[in-house]
Amino acid sequence: MEFPMQRSLFVVITLCYLLPCLLSAQEPYIVKDSVANEDPIFNTFNVEVKVASKTASSLDDTPGIVTVIDRSQIDFTNARTLSDIVRMIPGFDFSRVTIGFGEPIEGFYPRGIPSDLSQPILFLLNGRNKFNDFSFSGPWIAHKINVDMIERIEVIRGPGSALYGGNAFTAVINIVTRDQDTRPESLFEVTYGTFNYVSLYGLTRQNIGGWILGIQAKYFQDEGTSYESLSVDRSYGGNPLREPYLITDGMNPSYDVSINLQDAKNKFNIQAWHTFHDPHPMLAGYYPTPNNGNYQYRVQQTMFNLSYTPIENLNIAADVTFMKWNWRTLVYDNPNYRNQQVTYLENDLLGAEQNNRQVQADINYTFFLGGKSAKEGEKKLQHEILVGGSFSIDGQHDSKSLYYDSTLLREVETTQPDDTLAFYPDFTRVQGSFYTQDTWQVSQRLALTMGVRLDYYDDIGFNYNPRLAAVLDLDRERVNKLKVLYGEGFRPPGGFELKGIKLGPLKGTANLNPEKIRTAEVAYITYLRRDTSSTTDIKKKNVLRLQISAYYSDVQDAIFSVTNTDPDSVSIPLKYANVGERQVFGIEAELKAKYWWANYSYVNSQSINPNDGSQSRTPFIANHQFNAGFQLPLFGEPFFQSENTGVKGLYFSSQFFYRSGRLNGVHEAKRETTAYYELDAKLLYQVANLEFNFGVTNLLDRSWSFPLNDEGTYELPYRGRQILLKAVIHIQ
Repeated sequence: MEFPMQRSLFVVITLCYLLPCLLSAQEPYIVKDSVANEDPIFNTFNVEVKVASKTASSLDDTPGIVTVIDRSQIDFTNARTLSDIVRMIPGFDFSRVTIGFGEPIEGFYPRGIPSDLSQPILFLLNGRNKFNDFSFSGPWIAHKINVDMIERIEVIRGPGSALYGGNAFTAVINIVTRDQDTRPESLFEVTYGTFNYVSLYGLTRQNIGGWILGIQAKYFQDEGTSYESLSVDRSYGGNPLREPYLITDGMNPSYDVSINLQDAKNKFNIQAWHTFHDPHPMLAGYYPTPNNGNYQYRVQQTMFNLSYTPIENLNIAADVTFMKWNWRTLVYDNPNYRNQQVTYLENDLLGAEQNNRQVQADINYTFFLGGKSAKEGEKKLQHEILVGGSFSIDGQHDSKSLYYDSTLLREVETTQPDDTLAFYPDFTRVQGSFYTQDTWQVSQRLALTMGVRLDYYDDIGFNYNPRLAAVLDLDRERVNKLKVLYGEGFRPPGGFELKGIKLGPLKGTANLNPEKIRTAEVAYITYLRRDTSSTTDIKKKNVLRLQISAYYSDVQDAIFSVTNTDPDSVSIPLKYANVGERQVFGIEAELKAKYWWANYSYVNSQSINPNDGSQSRTPFIANHQFNAGFQLPLFGEPFFQSENTGVKGLYFSSQFFYRSGRLNGVHEAKRETTAYYELDAKLLYQVANLEFNFGVTNLLDRSWSFPLNDEGTYELPYRGRQILLKAVIHIQ
């Protein structure tokens, strides 16, 4: 499908749901019964989450180390993508990731466990589909999800395989979309900014005959920041960059559409999600080309999620995901480049295509045993037992490798297996699981969670993962809590790790074992300061939340790329292997107040040599991490209200990130990450239902850069000052 047709589809969908709303808008719109009208810090403390147990519980009571970032916090930070949010989470180290040619992709390394392409993290969409992408393991295109589409994110730090199976290794990130909310709301946003940034976003949630229909869509394009001044010598891996000005962090015209339908009692829910992203490609600037317009790096992803509760406590869900990846770049055997010591094949590299699919079903039932009646405000003593199972078929198929035949003057698909340039080979995986969990309210102050999950993969066999959690109220007011947790997780090797990357120097290993992790955690939660309001809700009396946690993790059969010594494939320098054991100890502390937040993480990650048992510091892991930010309203309230017209407020926000030095080594950056901060400003002006938002990100035009997590000798800089003008129409 060509892009003009996709853009027309976006416009039609947008007009179909906005026109009825515009025609019915007769009086000024006032948000009622909305979380957006409350203090954002209270929203975060009181929110119910399911990500740690699949059953609803408060943030403090949930049996896991969970961080929630809600809509108001996202707006304050001026985040653009999911990556901008995730880096705020304690214990999440990050850096640029490449597959060898410097594409601007960010990777995350939770709690001192390195891995290619953020594979230890499981990404969920509304608690369901994982973003499979085409790495067939952990995603990295998912990092580009637009934050306009997100209501909040819920992050578990620590293994979650006892609930979610593979890839819930060191963290689970659940993305809750805005169209899932049940509050009536409609708005339309138009944004224009420097770097030729253009964005159109629409959202509506309507109650129609007892059914709640939510629709949101975004169209955007972004010229991005040029990386022309990557380094003094403009080189990568010892080779000069031919056209470094072509490497940017921009996005060609792209869009996201999400539609959600649910009944008022939330017994039935169906969601359709489609993404078309056309980021600036990874090979730009490395290979010379006389025709810059032929670079292409497109990803399309379509998801359908269905959940149904036919009877109370019985949940049935099914998911289908399709992904298409399309890459093109032209490399010509141009004599003008011969004197720069560049040599190419007669039939030059052109590109590749890849398709992925995932079909998944899950069924679970919750029943209750024992218990006794409780007084108002007390907990009922009982067992809440969850029993369920899942089945999935994942696959990547129809891989195509293309080259430009200079004789035929057209694209030609490779036909010989030895000559193929397929990025990832065709691969299918069948998985089934059974899981159970018992949440036992032992007393008014103590709750225990015990669970286990058994997974079977047709290519790697069985995996067994238990968990145990205790949550203890240390006082009657439930202001101080203690959590003690133990869990195990595993990460199955991806298709490219088992079969290799045929476009690149990596050999697969067919008999890889899955990575296994065992983690013990303890956390203390307290509220340090209270206001003087008369409310009886203890959570609304507290305005400063402190959480301190410590953990110890033992990783077995870690998968990483090592020097290839196989005599039958000496032309391939690297291969994947189980390289031994890692032992990690860490401490995390996070403070959250009304207008500021801060967190600190210490991690000691040691790799153990399987041959002699010697220990060494794990490469690319920073021992010390510090993140902080604030939101300072000089006047006004940072939420839309329609009683008055005029200037509503001036707000400043800032974020600061620091990472200590890292060791050099294989897949190691050559320079340390530079500590950096960003100062943003926002001015709001309102006229009836129309809100104008004038913002500046990176107000001081600070310059910093990220090191590459590979052999590269240059760094990728962060975006400089950007001016944004947004107009928002709130519709009745």
